[in-house]
Amino acid sequence: MKYLIIIVLLSACAGAAKAIQDTIAHHYDSSVFYGAGAYWSPESWKLKYKDYDAGDLRPRFPGSTTILVAFTDAWHLFDNLRTLLLTAAAAMAGVAMARHANDRQPWRAWLLYAAACMAPFFVLFKLLYTYILV
Repeated sequence: MKYLIIIVLLSACAGAAKAIQDTIAHHYDSSVFYGAGAYWSPESWKLKYKDYDAGDLRPRFPGSTTILVAFTDAWHLFDNLRTLLLTAAAAMAGVAMARHANDRQPWRAWLLYAAACMAPFFVLFKLLYTYILV
């Protein structure tokens, strides 16, 4: 049961991260992020460069255009968080499913853990993206 709770929480947080990403990208002007600063804007990807608008495409800091891009703007941060959270949920589900490998009907547990990985993601994404963040 503890695996199931952790998987649901990880998946739900990943759904929230995806909702934030998509809200910034597609509904910024009508969202709670509007006017919160350049870090939260759809143009925030430019922050990884010294001065993109002036044509200075040098990295703002070492790694800002590659490995440390998550620290340049909200969209990239939540993209990395979503990936990390979904990977952790899938890994946790794999561990939990392995415990049921010798059950008489292991597919029941596997379906439960697969649903625990997917359902909270989509439910929280839909709730935040459609009703709360915009």
